[in-house]
Amino acid sequence: MDVQSIFIVECRCGTAIALPPQSPLGIFQPPRPQPNQNKWPANFVCPDCGQWFSRPQDKIRQVENASLVQSLTGASFWRVDFACNRRGCKRHISSYIVFPESSSANGVAAFVRSSSGLKCAEHGLLLQLGESILVQQFPYLWRST
Repeated sequence: MDVQSIFIVECRCGTAIALPPQSPLGIFQPPRPQPNQNKWPANFVCPDCGQWFSRPQDKIRQVENASLVQSLTGASFWRVDFACNRRGCKRHISSYIVFPESSSANGVAAFVRSSSGLKCAEHGLLLQLGESILVQQFPYLWRST
């Protein structure tokens, strides 16, 4: 694989979130991505503006961007799951973020919890997040061709 060819989704602020080669969201390696149909649309937290945003799989783009690949040195793709804390809801919400690979699971979860803007699909109100249920880390390890 050409290491500079990666798959991304973009935040409204323009920040590109690189998808790792493999995660619960699917397999993202050229020539074609293989999104996990059951995980999209997916929720992301922008590490730059701190806002939650949701993207359907048709918003995945392949880009050639050496500087973006270089910026991922020392970073990992993280999944943080929460339960909505509104009375009677308890719906599970998965979110994804790019964060330093040396971060603690608690640190990543705290950043995600402090972000704003995501509504619960169950009741349409802003999420009230409790403690994280699951935190997983997925490294950016691309295979060379």
